[in-house]
Amino acid sequence: MKFFLTSLIAFLIIFNTSAQTTPAGKGKITGKVTDASTKQPIDYATISVFLASKTQPITGGTTNEKGIFSISQIPNGTYSVTINFIGYERYQVAQLNINDAKNSINIGTILLKPATKTLKEVNVTAKLPTVENRIDKLIYNAANDLTSQGGVALDVLKKVPQVTVDIDGNVELQGNPNVRFLINGKPSSIFGNSLADALASIPASQIKSIEVITSPGAKYDAEGTGGIINIILKDNNAQGINGNINLSAGTRQENGSANLNIKRGNFGVSAFFSGNAQVNTRTLNSNNRTSADAAGNLNLLKQDGYSDFKRNGYQGGLSFDWELTKKDNLTAALGYNHFGNRSSGLTNQEQFVQG
Repeated sequence: MKFFLTSLIAFLIIFNTSAQTTPAGKGKITGKVTDASTKQPIDYATISVFLASKTQPITGGTTNEKGIFSISQIPNGTYSVTINFIGYERYQVAQLNINDAKNSINIGTILLKPATKTLKEVNVTAKLPTVENRIDKLIYNAANDLTSQGGVALDVLKKVPQVTVDIDGNVELQGNPNVRFLINGKPSSIFGNSLADALASIPASQIKSIEVITSPGAKYDAEGTGGIINIILKDNNAQGINGNINLSAGTRQENGSANLNIKRGNFGVSAFFSGNAQVNTRTLNSNNRTSADAAGNLNLLKQDGYSDFKRNGYQGGLSFDWELTKKDNLTAALGYNHFGNRSSGLTNQEQFVQG
């Protein structure tokens, strides 16, 4: 029994060893890889050998400095060979039969074509930052700030660095109230009477950007200005008829504006009307005073009263724009401005004398 078990174990070991050992093949595949354009050999190109209908290579190699490769010890069978190299199109040779009668195959010179790929058109879109610091000026891009799309120009100016606006609409640049305002780089008649009312009549939605120049050129220095604020308005290229109405109300001030634009081809007409009114503001005052004379009599003075203040302003205009050429424009504008305020008050006074 012991002899039988020993013989059985030896047989299984011999059988297992012979099952795992496959004699190496005698087949060989050789060839040369060169550049199809320059006819120069390509070294280190990857050669992969596949059995027919298989996706995993069974063997492979690389080309030498002369572009030559030789893959040996390939068993009998039908194979395909692929050649790959970075920057070149993949090349494949199929139906290579290796058998005892023909165990060496030379596939000749393989010409690899450079891989070319045409990219589609790429559009790069970028938005300007909200605030730009340039050498000669600071630019606040109001069109890129969603919080600046409501209100009027005064509301936009409150967000511009180095610019301050008080409760009455007075504008200062770095603490200097002597500021020159421009629209699209040119002086405008709308700033003639009341700067605060003019700025309150420009809708924020029509402002593209605001340029702040703290060190203006010599032509402005002669006028004694402490800085320039240039309001750039959006271009209106819409064809046909369009317009908008903006209304805002509050406990202190009310604003309204309307714009109408008509454009046909290279000719356009624009009309606008805007106004604001400060809600009637009442200020109460009271004063009591008690005094005594030399005789000991007491004098009691009592004052009660109030004062009302009301302000309003409006402006309208009509403009024409005729684009003669891309570089020549003929424009004309007519505008009207009005500003008024009213103040009134009442004081009641009573005096008592006690002896």
